[in-house]
Amino acid sequence: MILKLFGGTPLSTDHALTQFISQASATLEAEYNRIFATTTQDPGTAGDQGEANWKKFLEDWLPSHFHVETKGQIISHNGSLSPQVDIVVLKPSYPKKLLNEKKIWLADGVAAAFECKNTLTAKHIKDAVETSKRIKKLTRRKKETPVNELRSGIFYGILANSHSWKVARSNPLKNVKKAFVSAVEGIERPELLIDVICVADLACWMQQFRVERKFNSQSQDHDVNSVEYSIDTVMARHLYKSNSFSENFKPIGSLITHLTGLLALHDEQSRDLAKCYDNIFTEGSYENDWGHCWSLELLSPSVRQMIPDRSHSSWHVWDGWQREF
Repeated sequence: MILKLFGGTPLSTDHALTQFISQASATLEAEYNRIFATTTQDPGTAGDQGEANWKKFLEDWLPSHFHVETKGQIISHNGSLSPQVDIVVLKPSYPKKLLNEKKIWLADGVAAAFECKNTLTAKHIKDAVETSKRIKKLTRRKKETPVNELRSGIFYGILANSHSWKVARSNPLKNVKKAFVSAVEGIERPELLIDVICVADLACWMQQFRVERKFNSQSQDHDVNSVEYSIDTVMARHLYKSNSFSENFKPIGSLITHLTGLLALHDEQSRDLAKCYDNIFTEGSYENDWGHCWSLELLSPSVRQMIPDRSHSSWHVWDGWQREF
């Protein structure tokens, strides 16, 4: 299924930012080749170097008031601990004192967390989906808007330089999709889903949410009383070759756009930059590699009642009632 999702029109087919992203992608590829050559001799060091490269990329491209750190566990308000994570993106308000303490990160101060892999495998995807569920259960569920109730307070994903499916006639896109679909089977709530899977030399999969309006098929007229709603989630990826600037259009461009857009849901200072990235990096078609329809009953009664009057289709209005986020 090919989707044309929300997004703007690129400013230019040779915009400087697409060239910068292309350069950053080439740097990650060169670092992967260097690290890969010594992985068998010292796998621990190779993993640390890969995390350091991703940390630098996020520091270079995310809004500068976020703190990016490596290693550690996330702790909830009641003392529950996450598995170890490779990278955390801390909120601007995170206390300076706690930045210098042991690497136990307060869940309420974490904006995003990532697992980093040099070479992605199907098991890595399965493990990351399980870790996503555990991390997102550490956050306190917010109410009052669909965004707050459907998106966890911590965004989580897996970042990889490359993948393991490189033998003749292998289909890496199909293999990632297969591993993901198998891993998410049985997830009970949409806010537990992993938000992003980025393979720098392949593609970036992004979890998108929609509050869909569906008219009752038995109604003769499309009046407001005949409208029903559902929650749809899709795991979508850009079809890079269908973009007019495909030479410079890279998976890490999709990653940084999606992540900045997620941060902008709760951080007003990030919103202008999110609009900019969206206008430059989201042109072209998407493919939906997985989708699921959830009952509106997952939302609190008060939010369900307000959806007909409050929900809207304005993508760049961050009031928590936008239908796509």
